[in-house]
Amino acid sequence: MALGYFDVGISRSASAPYVYTLKQGYGNKPVVYVSWFDAIRFVNWLTNGQGNGDTESGTYLITGGGNNSGIVAVPNTTQRTAWAATKSFHWLLPDESEWYKAAYYNGSNGTYYAYSFRSNSQPMSLAPPGNTESGNFTSSAFNIGGILSLLTDVGAYPNSLSPFGLFDMGGDVFQWNDTAIQDSTRGLRGGGCLVDPSLSAATFRGPGSPPSGEGGNVGFRIAIIGDVPEPSTGLLAILACGMIWLCRKRFKRPA
Repeated sequence: MALGYFDVGISRSASAPYVYTLKQGYGNKPVVYVSWFDAIRFVNWLTNGQGNGDTESGTYLITGGGNNSGIVAVPNTTQRTAWAATKSFHWLLPDESEWYKAAYYNGSNGTYYAYSFRSNSQPMSLAPPGNTESGNFTSSAFNIGGILSLLTDVGAYPNSLSPFGLFDMGGDVFQWNDTAIQDSTRGLRGGGCLVDPSLSAATFRGPGSPPSGEGGNVGFRIAIIGDVPEPSTGLLAILACGMIWLCRKRFKRPA
């Protein structure tokens, strides 16, 4: 395993019944090696109250297939608007328009920044905490809390915020959204470590990735719509384990 990058932050006991344990030093790193199907099943589980909550319905209806396949009904703009109007609580993946506006929209003049650091200049790859226009795009390992890894902790760049005050909209890991791009691929945004910072630009839109795909610099950001309930202890633990999250607003990408 190289520098922790190709490793994961959870270990499993050698025999059944399996016990899963968070590795020391990985509690604040982003979750990686998750497919799009993993991500939508996770938000279904959150929407259904965690615990024994259903993973096949809730926000996304998944029918047929196995763990990394199936037919998925993704909530469209009409459904999302209806949930917001009725305060019907749902966790979900942001669609591309929502993610895009959260990353680039300049509310002071109604324009869009070129990069998600409230800037039109290409960001630099710097060690955390960096500056106001920096992120983790490097191929060098960082030693944070005694853990040598190519991934930086969530929020490791406190000065590099999006216009809506969000961390890590550029660099560290690519983030799934629930928009279909082409040939049933799903959108990835934000750039990541081991890539050029230009891939975090507002103008960059890749061909997407197969929804069953996983990668060491691919994670996801989740959003909330409707009335937000008091988080349970379990949910707080999940968020503390490095899940990047975004308070839900209704966002539209420019035409």
